[in-house]
Amino acid sequence: MRKSPLGVSIAAALAACCGISCVHAEDLPPVDATVFYSKDDAHWKDAEKILDAVTRELPRLKLEKISIDDPKGYTRLTEVEQSHKIIEPGEMTLEFGPFVLISKGERRDVEKYFGPLVRRILDPKAGKGRLKADAAPYASAIFGKDVRVDEAPKVAGGDAALDAIWYRVLSGDKSVGWVVDAYWPITCPVCNDTQFMVALQLPETKILDIRPVRELERMGLALEAKEGAAFTAQFKNMAPPAPPKVDGISGATKTASSYQSAVARILEEAKKRETK
Repeated sequence: MRKSPLGVSIAAALAACCGISCVHAEDLPPVDATVFYSKDDAHWKDAEKILDAVTRELPRLKLEKISIDDPKGYTRLTEVEQSHKIIEPGEMTLEFGPFVLISKGERRDVEKYFGPLVRRILDPKAGKGRLKADAAPYASAIFGKDVRVDEAPKVAGGDAALDAIWYRVLSGDKSVGWVVDAYWPITCPVCNDTQFMVALQLPETKILDIRPVRELERMGLALEAKEGAAFTAQFKNMAPPAPPKVDGISGATKTASSYQSAVARILEEAKKRETK
């Protein structure tokens, strides 16, 4: 089976995105992908249109289409399934370097994730870096329109993993809570960096709300609102010293673990700030 140059091309794409001006897009090697399909699959024609649109948008992408209706094609699919240790085969399978997408029945991962995944691989900087977030309107939405925020000084030494900006929330002269703008970078070209706002109520130091600044994603595609809300809702009402044990996000393990680690450190730091 032909070896894909995906690893090489990802490295070149990362170099280009990091500001190495001598590397131009047209000089980068092609990125290979392979889709296995059956002409008898009722979804194939619609899926093919989606895949073709992605290849037109991204000329570096070279998509090979292999029918599993003949023995050679079926043998190649079997090799891919064995190589990636696929336990539940689908009706359509797409291999993209170390990634495999499977469509079966109502689950249409090939059509849904292929475009976002390739775009993120070819432009990893799109999901990286701290975004500007305004604490004042967020605090007003959670604590009431009459509150104001006062940015607190950074703690000496800080946290090597978590970059957090702390805002004390004041109602008149009374401290009623904290708003924390938390940023946690993720060293993965596909993963979105983690950034969210969290509102902590005083005196309990209890989490009232947690809201993503960078969208929660799976393979470069934003989670549907219902799934994202279900994940963040698990952190509400947490207070120190309770550890943030929550259900993860399937297919976005690094994002889920970064949220849990960041929340744990924020709760720990909030307790320290209130006991000084």
